[in-house]
Amino acid sequence: MSDLRRRPLVLIGEPNDDARAMLALLLDAAGYDTAECDGGERSIAHVQRLTPDVMLLSTTSSGDTLKIARTIREDESTRSTHVILLTGHGDPDYRSRAFEAGCKACLLKPVDVNQLLSEISRVTAFALRFSSVPGLPRHASADARRFVQDCCNSIESARAALDHARTVSARAQQQVERANQLLQRVGRRPVASRR
Repeated sequence: MSDLRRRPLVLIGEPNDDARAMLALLLDAAGYDTAECDGGERSIAHVQRLTPDVMLLSTTSSGDTLKIARTIREDESTRSTHVILLTGHGDPDYRSRAFEAGCKACLLKPVDVNQLLSEISRVTAFALRFSSVPGLPRHASADARRFVQDCCNSIESARAALDHARTVSARAQQQVERANQLLQRVGRRPVASRR
């Protein structure tokens, strides 16, 4: 297969396993090859080894994310990789510093799927032609987005259930502690002697 027809490679640098897996499923359905790492300083070695077209770099990764992006841009062996930052920082100053560090896009989490695909397409100049990918139906993009949204909803539901369970557990623990205190008080009362 010629280089012009190859699927662009996207390296997903995200420490959260679930988020990484969802991004990989979405990008695969959209016609991209993916590789994964947990981000951080070690992601530079992954970029050097894989030479991906795009690196999705999460600011929740360990280390100085902007320094990592700057290193990728300045290193001759990695400068062809486009860094797209996935961040929870809505601060315009941080966004400006991200672009100065060499990021091609700075997307706010939770990342909008359409925006993410649009930015990856823009930086790779790869038209998303789903019908040209053998075996991939035209509706795959919508299905992938729906699947990712369903996964996100399930994760949010699980988090809410876990938070509720923690609250109930904390209340139960308080009741157990009160019952133990009561039992200790009862245990200290003198027991009437039997005659």
